[in-house]
Amino acid sequence: MSKNLLDSISLVTKIVVDSSDFKSLGFFGAVDATTNPSLIIKSINNDIYNGFVKEVSKKYLNLSNEDLAREVIVSFAEEILKVIPGRVSIEIDPAVAFDQKKTETEAYKIVESCQFRRISLKRILVKIPATWEGILAAKELERQNIKCNLTLVFSDIQALACAESGATLISPFVGRISDWWSNKGLVWELSDEDPGVKFVKAVYFYLKKKQYKTEIMAASFRSVDQILSLAGLDLITISPNLLSTLMKLPPKECLTEWTEDLINSNSQAFEYVKATTVGSQASFLELLGDNEMANENLTKGIDIFRRDGKKLIEVIEAEKEF
Repeated sequence: MSKNLLDSISLVTKIVVDSSDFKSLGFFGAVDATTNPSLIIKSINNDIYNGFVKEVSKKYLNLSNEDLAREVIVSFAEEILKVIPGRVSIEIDPAVAFDQKKTETEAYKIVESCQFRRISLKRILVKIPATWEGILAAKELERQNIKCNLTLVFSDIQALACAESGATLISPFVGRISDWWSNKGLVWELSDEDPGVKFVKAVYFYLKKKQYKTEIMAASFRSVDQILSLAGLDLITISPNLLSTLMKLPPKECLTEWTEDLINSNSQAFEYVKATTVGSQASFLELLGDNEMANENLTKGIDIFRRDGKKLIEVIEAEKEF
């Protein structure tokens, strides 16, 4: 029996905690977790993680700061897996997001580090921005049984190309889509009218209707209402702040009624995209370029990831010298 709203959602959706704070993850009862440089920086700056970077550094004295940053991230992932039953997403260096071969190389380095630590590959997802090159890299990695989480998904063509590539999981960003349209002056009253929510539902309906195996994990939530509107997805990744809020709210029933419209759903946008050549780089870039919101958010998202990656290297360098 559900004790609170988080319990209710957990019954219909796999909960993923959007945090690298492995010392508190167990509190939320999440199944999976995600990592990225900005989350790692938050943890490192917390007093309870004093000395963590130094301990990792001692094990890898001959590594460059860039390679050490990867080992710090994997070290956090290793600790996270001790307190959750599922998988953890480990982000590649976003600086290579537009280079297929370098993306694959970065993924292999993550895999190698995990194997050295005896972390089962079944428990990791390599997180890759959903650029054309990133999607091609994921297709090759999936062939080698390296599971991928294609992130920063904002458009139909991205979602469909990811599914066609055989990606294990995609992460459409609800809040960033909503933010973009809100900044353009769009106003809505109901969460069902929220453009971020509407996009993720369209992705869900189309991929499930066409029986793609790719899991859908909504990310970047701004409110409880957004989360409730998408309860019933394969996974939902939620920040600790919103998880805490959900635990204080009363339980609810019938959260997945919206998923029952699957048979009657009609995603014309996806049908249009499918009619094009999904395997064509020119078609992909043309359709992505025509979508100002998606194109802008993807570029901005990669820039943020890249900037946070540099900050992480700087933090690690300072920790080593301290």
